[in-house]
Amino acid sequence: VEKAFPAIVATYLSREHRDAPGQGCVVAALGSEIARQPPSVREAFTKELKDALEFLAGVMPGDDPARRYEDAIAAFAAMAGALTLARAVSDATLSDLILNTTAKRLIDPSTLQRAARRS
Repeated sequence: VEKAFPAIVATYLSREHRDAPGQGCVVAALGSEIARQPPSVREAFTKELKDALEFLAGVMPGDDPARRYEDAIAAFAAMAGALTLARAVSDATLSDLILNTTAKRLIDPSTLQRAARRS
């Protein structure tokens, strides 16, 4: 389990995922559009997102389940935002930097520990 979170981050924030928007994460591809959909679509999306967050919380480091769930929310938001930005920019170097920097910040245990001490 301790290696699952870094593997998820690395896969999600990979060039392959960035370069396949039609096959990747629906949040990064259509998140802003989902917000404009009728309640039934948003409710279905909400259920799937909650399930994904529960799964991610289960592989997050730490002993406190509530804290792991909050960390999962922050991690997923960072990953989806990074993927969206990396796909949007026209500069390939910047796109790679967005993916790599976000992955490094999420996976580096010292970054997670500093964030935990601030809250």
